[in-house]
Amino acid sequence: MAEKWFSLMGRKAAGTTRAAAERTGSLVGAAKIGKQMKKENREIDRLLRQLGEQVERKAAGGTVTLAEEERQILAEIEERRKTVSGLREKLAEVKGMKVCPGCKEMIQAKVAFCPRCGAPVSISDGKKES
Repeated sequence: MAEKWFSLMGRKAAGTTRAAAERTGSLVGAAKIGKQMKKENREIDRLLRQLGEQVERKAAGGTVTLAEEERQILAEIEERRKTVSGLREKLAEVKGMKVCPGCKEMIQAKVAFCPRCGAPVSISDGKKES
């Protein structure tokens, strides 16, 4: 009787182990697919951004005519870029730095030339003008 009980328990344990392995394999497979989907979506976003930048350059150069809706989108982008530029200036000020007029990177306030692009910059004494 004990032998029959142990045999039954062994089969149940083996079945449970197989089921757990199948579920684990399924979860791993799902995670891999999810990772691939994220990678593809990032690539789509990169390509859309690249396409948008090309259209923006062509529109600025006059080589493509945009519909009113597209011109409005470009105008909004430009306004948001101005906002970001102002915020970058404020952040630089808070950090005791300044923004290079050439490459727009934050640099030390007391340098005369940008260490990144070499552009001349006005030397700041670190004090806020009133």
